[in-house]
Amino acid sequence: MYRSFPMTTSRSEFCLSQPKFTTNMESAYIRTLIHSLIQLANNIFFIWSTILECCHTLYDESEKFIKGCMKNGSSGGSAKGKELRDIPGPYPLPFFGTTLSRSLGSGDLNISNEVSVREYGTIVKLEHYWNYPLVFVYEADDIELVLKTASFYRPEMEIVARHRRTRPDRYDTVGIVNSQGEEWKKFRTTISTIHQNAYILSYASSCDEIVTDFIQVIRDLGTTRIENFDDLILRLTFENSSKFILNKRMNSLDPRSIQKMDVFIHASHQYFKALQVSMYGFPTWKYFPSKVWDLFVKYENEMYDIFAELIEEDIQKNTAGGLLKNILNSESLSLKDKKTLARDLILAAMEPIQNSTIIALHWISRHPTVDQKLYQELKEILPTKSSKLNENSLQQLPYLKACIQESFRITPTTPNLARFTETEMQLQNFRIPPFVSQKIRVE
Repeated sequence: MYRSFPMTTSRSEFCLSQPKFTTNMESAYIRTLIHSLIQLANNIFFIWSTILECCHTLYDESEKFIKGCMKNGSSGGSAKGKELRDIPGPYPLPFFGTTLSRSLGSGDLNISNEVSVREYGTIVKLEHYWNYPLVFVYEADDIELVLKTASFYRPEMEIVARHRRTRPDRYDTVGIVNSQGEEWKKFRTTISTIHQNAYILSYASSCDEIVTDFIQVIRDLGTTRIENFDDLILRLTFENSSKFILNKRMNSLDPRSIQKMDVFIHASHQYFKALQVSMYGFPTWKYFPSKVWDLFVKYENEMYDIFAELIEEDIQKNTAGGLLKNILNSESLSLKDKKTLARDLILAAMEPIQNSTIIALHWISRHPTVDQKLYQELKEILPTKSSKLNENSLQQLPYLKACIQESFRITPTTPNLARFTETEMQLQNFRIPPFVSQKIRVE
């Protein structure tokens, strides 16, 4: 660019003698470079989209062809296949498995389950990346058999486990969700009281107090159309979970704590989003520097810091109550594991309860007759605005319980449960080897 000028002229001298010309040249060069990079990125994206669409189309056509061949080649008197490979399902490709199947690759797991049953029956084999087999079970008797088969092993959330193994300063184990075998049993034994009906009912009055505050927040908004209702429900869920596990109110419904809660809500949203992408997206984060990994680590650390502050305060002041007190009294867990367990329990409760509440309210509001019948039942148990919900009155609401169960049936907030079996199983005449991941439909 500068060869037409004498070589004795320094760069600084040239800039001083020709400022306008040099600035224009550099600006034009930068604009051209940026434009070229944008055009290159668009071309790469177009090529990748085209390749992906071709892969999807090729996969769909190949599957149709293979189904046709199998149908034409099969005879009515042939015996059923007995091996894992004979379980019906989409045709797997090398490495990609069945992940390119567009019908089953829906972001809605409920829709994917319906398509699976309609296309392949009540037992279906899918394959994840590297052709890892997943057996989906939809028949009630088979589901019961899988659940009754004792196992202390679960498919782990790989990104969570990998991150925690890189931070021995914070974690001694990968936590209750990802632990296996005897390690998982230690965690499970520590929180056995959480599954006792009497323990749950003992918090009815506390929940009533929290929900009363929640209703007041809605009234103070002074509108019938609430923006970001899911965030408001998340605040309610966090308040309830904190009371249940830490036995203390966090004042997350207090308008004065909005800013702090906004930080927490943003962190939790991004945490679960990165977690979902790591589980169902292309697993590049395992092998290369990845935005998914960076985001997950960032928000995992933020969530850790938020909860560490809450739990550390109770430990230092010796004021722990509720389930946290039982956890801290455990002799089988380290202090790091105790903190991790309390945090994991609150996080694990928040999103499912939030979604369950929103979905139940949605279905009740869609059916005016159900809404009215439920109102009458509640009015009988809670006749005045000052009436309190307690342990006894909560058990006198059969129609409310039926509404919640029906909401779970129509739209399960956790459509699938994953299980490993430690021994060989026989499901619908198919032999399932040990430690094959089985996903059961929850209704």
